[in-house]
Amino acid sequence: MTGDGTGGLWISQRQSLVHRAAEGVVEQIPWASLGHKDFAQSLLSDPLQGGLWLGFGRRGVAYLNEGHVLRSYAAADGLGEGRVNDLRLDRDGTLWAATEGG
Repeated sequence: MTGDGTGGLWISQRQSLVHRAAEGVVEQIPWASLGHKDFAQSLLSDPLQGGLWLGFGRRGVAYLNEGHVLRSYAAADGLGEGRVNDLRLDRDGTLWAATEGG
């Protein structure tokens, strides 16, 4: 679970990603529509770009903005193997991901 920076909230559930906007509008996004069968273990709101970083349970990181995955990273891109346990951003917007494997 993470805030969206505008008073809303993002919640990762097994079936879908849920966004409750500050106005009370609730949106549910199935994981399959984001190209994943698994759910996100880590969520991180991006204050510089807007949008949301997702760290998945069975590998991979994705950047979601306006309902679309704009970027994704996996082991082939240098990301560690396994579950993404945590996500952090530097002051300059660099994303750091803690993964289960090397």
